[in-house]
Amino acid sequence: MVLNLCFLFILYVYIDKGFVAGEPQNNELHRMMERLEVLEKQQQDSLSKIKSLERTVRSQAKQIASQARDFKDFEFIVHKHRARVQNAYERSRLNKNHIRYFREVLKAAGLLKKKKVGDKKSPHIASDEHENKSQNLLSVESNRPQATVATSNVNDRESIETDDRRHGTKHQRQARILRRTVVANERLAAGKRQGSEGIAFTVYLDHDVDFGAHQTIKFNQIITNEGNGYSPHSGVFTCPEGGMYMFSFFVGQNDETVPRGIVAELMVNSKNVLDTVVDSHSPGQDITGGNVAVIRLNQGDVVWVDSRFAGNHAEGSANLKLTSFSGVYLFP
Repeated sequence: MVLNLCFLFILYVYIDKGFVAGEPQNNELHRMMERLEVLEKQQQDSLSKIKSLERTVRSQAKQIASQARDFKDFEFIVHKHRARVQNAYERSRLNKNHIRYFREVLKAAGLLKKKKVGDKKSPHIASDEHENKSQNLLSVESNRPQATVATSNVNDRESIETDDRRHGTKHQRQARILRRTVVANERLAAGKRQGSEGIAFTVYLDHDVDFGAHQTIKFNQIITNEGNGYSPHSGVFTCPEGGMYMFSFFVGQNDETVPRGIVAELMVNSKNVLDTVVDSHSPGQDITGGNVAVIRLNQGDVVWVDSRFAGNHAEGSANLKLTSFSGVYLFP
C-alpha cells in the first residue's frame, strides 16, 4: 500500500512538471510561426519590388535605345545640312567672282560707268541701246549647245582674229569682248562639272578595336580622299555630288588567343545595304571578309561601315592593312 502511494506521488509530480515545461515550448513555437509569417510577407514584398524594378529597367533601356537612334539620325541630318551649306557657300563665292569679273569687263568695254565719289547709286549701263545689245548677246551665248563650248582654243582664236579683221566698229569690239567672256565662263563651268567627277577615297584602320552594337568603324588612316568627302573623325562619307558610286569594305581578323568575329554592315542614311561576316575558328588564324556595292546617292547622303553586334572585334595594323573602306564616283 505504501509502495502504491509513493508511485502515484511520483507520477503526479512528473506529469505536473511536464505540463509546466510544455507551456514555454508552445509559446516559443507560436513566436516562431509568427516570425515565419512576417518573413514570408517580407519576401513577397521584395519579389514584388524586384519585378517592378525590372519593368522600370526594361522601360528605361528601351527609352535609351530610342534616344540613341534619334541622336544618330540627328547626327546624320547635321552632316547632310553641313554639306549643303558648304556647297551653297562655294557657289556663292564663285558667283561673287563671276560678278566681279563681269563688272571689270563691262567697265573696260565702256558699257558700265564707274561709280563716282559721293554717288550712292549703284553702277548702271551707259545707254538703253548698249543694255539691250548686251542682254541679247548674253542670252544667245548662254543658250549655245555644249558642243560649241567644247571647241578647241585654236579655232576660237582663229574665229576671233577673223572677226577683228572683218569688223572694226566700237560696238562690235565690245560685243566680241562680251562673247569671249561668256565663252570663257561656260568653259570654266564645263571644266568644273568635269572636275567634280574626281571623288574617291581609300582609308584603313591601323589598330585593333572591340565594338559595341551598331558602332561606326572609324577608319583613321587616309590613303586617298579626293573631294574631301570622307571624315576620319566620324568615319562617315558625305556625298559631295549626286550620282552613281561604288563602295567596298573589308574587315580582318587575327585573334591570337580567343577566336572572335564581326558582322559588319554598309549603311546608307541609317539603312543597311550590304553585310559581311568574318569569323575565325581557331586562335592565330588570319582571315579577311568584305563586300562591294554600286549605289546611287544624292548630294548630302551619308555612308559608313558599322559593327552590328556588341563584342565584335576588328584587326587593324599599320603594317598589315586588313580593315579598309573605299568609295569612288562613277558617273552622274
